[in-house]
Amino acid sequence: MEERIDEGIIASNQGRMRFEIESVEFDESNRAMVTTCLHDDTVLVIDGGVFDDSVYSARSVWTLARSDGEWLWTDERVIEWIMEGDLCVDQ
Repeated sequence: MEERIDEGIIASNQGRMRFEIESVEFDESNRAMVTTCLHDDTVLVIDGGVFDDSVYSARSVWTLARSDGEWLWTDERVIEWIMEGDLCVDQ
């Protein structure tokens, strides 16, 4: 991300990124697995021209661990992803 910023690549006001939490599962060791779905069709621009207008969608499982009363992120695993599609739409 920092490299893109350094090169002048920025997000335009076209498109958007949205996500939803699909499920949350807890185990007995103070861990939670949160399954999310992300859809990103934000248009990236450089010097006023389109740099990237692709569409990306991914389903991920985030692992969180409870520590001192807080839930802290420990891992993310992408379990499915596609370009030019939306995994988050009900089939």
